Amino acid sequence: NYSTGKEENHQEGCNYIDYDISSHHTNGIYVDHSTYPSWRDEEFDLIFHMAALARIQPSITNPHKTFMSNVVGTENVLNMAKIFKIFFHYLYE
Repeated sequence: NYSTGKEENHQEGCNYIDYDISSHHTNGIYVDHSTYPSWRDEEFDLIFHMAALARIQPSITNPHKTFMSNVVGTENVLNMAKIFKIFFHYLYE
């Protein structure tokens, strides 16, 4: 999502996906098949995970949102990378 980043900073040649990585759909669990994310049909060589909430204050004021993004979201992306054998690169500050 773009809670801190800006779409105008995208680099040419990269595929950006605006998606909630804490969703159970990341790992292929679909309660409603109409919510199947189309990006799951694409092939990827590399995943750059930049979705973590880095600032301390939001984790104090909204610990659930921070936990879902930073812990559950990262676990989901790591599992997806493992399943599809995609190189994973985690960016942090």
